[in-house]
Amino acid sequence: MVLAGDIGGTKALLALAEPGADAPRIVFQRRYACAEYANADALLGNFLADVEAAGLPLPTVGCLGVAGPVRNQRVRLTNLPWELDGDQLARRLRLFSLVLINDFVAAAHGLSFVQAANRAPVWPAEPDPHAPAVILGPGTGLGVAVILRDEHGTPRVLPGEGGHMGFAPRDARQAGLLQWLARQHPRVTVERVLSGPGLVAIYRFLAEQTHTADLPDPLKAADAAAAIGTLAQSRPGSLAAQAVALFADALGAFAGDLGLLLDARAGVFICGGVAARLAPILTEPLKNAFLEKSEHDELIRAMPLYLVREERLGLFGAASIGIARA
Repeated sequence: MVLAGDIGGTKALLALAEPGADAPRIVFQRRYACAEYANADALLGNFLADVEAAGLPLPTVGCLGVAGPVRNQRVRLTNLPWELDGDQLARRLRLFSLVLINDFVAAAHGLSFVQAANRAPVWPAEPDPHAPAVILGPGTGLGVAVILRDEHGTPRVLPGEGGHMGFAPRDARQAGLLQWLARQHPRVTVERVLSGPGLVAIYRFLAEQTHTADLPDPLKAADAAAAIGTLAQSRPGSLAAQAVALFADALGAFAGDLGLLLDARAGVFICGGVAARLAPILTEPLKNAFLEKSEHDELIRAMPLYLVREERLGLFGAASIGIARA
């Protein structure tokens, strides 16, 4: 059995997996809130206890996708005060090996196992399977990875920290948002806008600029980002709907910029819980902003854009790598 994991800044999906016919087979899966654990050892120990309680065999190897830059089997999570050492963790968990990878490297490897129903085309250009692809996703932070393929079609995934690129506003309102955020942060990255906390920041900015607020106030909810999304879908004229529209516009523009950077004619893939929850009202403004590249319209129109709604994307990717190395 293989231990597979997708550990983000807010939640962790952990699973036991084994080889399947067309995709890794998830034998046992649990979801955990990271805030309930002091460190990764406590989280993983709890999962293994749950495995034993279910009467299942313990894993012998593992692969964890973690939300941060991995260097030499070590990572400090970007949006969580955890530090992981894969080799030390393997010894403490009594695994033969435990591989740490960036969570978007895991997501990129998981794309091969996503069913068509969970990969909705936003802009249906014809993909070139030999060209680069890029995957990005807003969640607690903003992840980005690049997929290259050799002459045999074998993927090579390049990790990156694209969420920490500088935010580029598209219009006067977004320029105002940039200035508003610059008063609060030493540097305004794309992640400050395109993430769950970013959506909340957009709503706060609009509320301050317009001197209005929705009732009930989504900022008072336990999960403000989710409350804004729910309100935006039920009340199209709300401030929440305006916040989501700005978010979608910025997300589409950034996705298009990454596409142009990489000539990503194999596809630009947007994943993550925030985008999946907002999909019904996100798709059209997302597509419009993605395609608006002025004199470079012809280039961007050759790149398909997809919205991936598979929550276990990173889990499948981590499982596939763990199985391959078992």
